[in-house]
Amino acid sequence: MANIKHNDHRFYNYVYCDPRKMGAYKVKNIDLILPAEPFYVGRGQGNRKLNHVKWVKGHYRYKNIEKCDQIVEILDAGLYPIIIQLNKNLPNIIANENERYLIKVIGRKDLGKGSLTNLTDGGDTSFGYRMSKEAIAKNKATKIKNGTYQIGTFKGRNHTKE
Repeated sequence: MANIKHNDHRFYNYVYCDPRKMGAYKVKNIDLILPAEPFYVGRGQGNRKLNHVKWVKGHYRYKNIEKCDQIVEILDAGLYPIIIQLNKNLPNIIANENERYLIKVIGRKDLGKGSLTNLTDGGDTSFGYRMSKEAIAKNKATKIKNGTYQIGTFKGRNHTKE
């Protein structure tokens, strides 16, 4: 896993909005007006904000099925989600705090408090998380037992006899 430095300012927050539900959407308690109803709030770095659509287009569905389904419905309608990057060059801790706050003020659909498909209250990223030695050993043992353990940087590749 990556090593996070306290001066690492490469993170940002983003919002996915549904283009089928256009209209000024005022986010309460802050000076933010979105062009359509928001359905997902995230934080990331690099091209993270684009990954949700990329994964759905590649027919990869993961734990947030409702978000995936909403993206599929938008794409099937011949549209594309409106993805708004709200800021940039933030430390990870600030981006996480922003994510939590946005989810709180916009509200989660599963809790009956808003339109967001987020499954958590945010800020719970595993970026920078380091597994304990015991957890690493247990994970390795499970992979060996299942026949899925691979060594080093050659994951998915075959060694030649040269």
